Amino acid sequence: MPGKKLKKKMEKQARKARQRRTMYLSVGGAVIVVIALLAYYGYVNALSHPPSPPLTSYIGEKISPPLYSSLVSLSTQGYGYVNTTLVQKEITPYGNSTWLDNGKPIIVYIGGEYCPYCAAVRWPLVLALLRFGNFSGLEYMLSSSTDYYPNTPTFTFVNSSYTSEYIVFQPFEAFSRTPAAGGYQPLQSVPPNYSALWNSLTGGGIPFIDLGGRYVIASSLYDPGLLQGLNWTQVVQKLETNSRLALRVYQAANAITATICKIDGNKPSSVCSNPNITQLENALRGSYSPLKLSFQAGTPDTMATTWTNVQYTQIAPTKNSEKTR
Repeated sequence: MPGKKLKKKMEKQARKARQRRTMYLSVGGAVIVVIALLAYYGYVNALSHPPSPPLTSYIGEKISPPLYSSLVSLSTQGYGYVNTTLVQKEITPYGNSTWLDNGKPIIVYIGGEYCPYCAAVRWPLVLALLRFGNFSGLEYMLSSSTDYYPNTPTFTFVNSSYTSEYIVFQPFEAFSRTPAAGGYQPLQSVPPNYSALWNSLTGGGIPFIDLGGRYVIASSLYDPGLLQGLNWTQVVQKLETNSRLALRVYQAANAITATICKIDGNKPSSVCSNPNITQLENALRGSYSPLKLSFQAGTPDTMATTWTNVQYTQIAPTKNSEKTR
């Protein structure tokens, strides 16, 4: 009898042990399956959503075709954002005659890749210019990481070209994004004639935009802080909505557009006949005003008079110096 009881007890213990092993194996198998599934879906998610490369990795690369297409599309929009005060305050008339290249007004831009204010103004400048022509070779750029509004997303004109039936665009990025003793490394040489005017009007401040020898813009036209923390795609997304950034960028783009219409004989009509552009064009100040009343630094009136009388052969387009970044 005692032997039978012991045998039953041992069988019971063995049965419980088998049940525990089965349970442990089942739980362990389930855990392994869950881990495998998590690993698989994590792998799939990593493939479909790879980590974004740092913005600095884009610097100097040509902008993507989808981004350029977005800029072209955006340039056809935003005409409803009108700010006549911006036109009257920030666009300064100084010359009576228009600089021409084969009958087309010349627009000169001088800036620096490090400069956050240049970074900001390039957005509305590009949108405005796309209403009159086309770019190729625009590249991604960020302003300096150590200046005000660090790493402001923008473009660089260094290796770009621009074609238009109506205007000529001559950009010069005078400084790179690379720090140097006392500032930033020189990048493109500004022709002496443009440099003389640039220094006379603003003391070499950037951004500097001359529109046909008739008007000057020497500011970013809006706060670069609105671009902080964004990448290029996010800027485009904000420009497609009724955002504060869209308001400011389009107000600036329309102010530039109206000034170009003023100097190129209102061509093309598809752009310049827009009633909002006409309103802004009519808000522009007269064809000439004493520069000492227009710029803080002041400059002799004779400079403006002399400059507008310079022969075209002295302001002929010059090829941008090679990229040295």
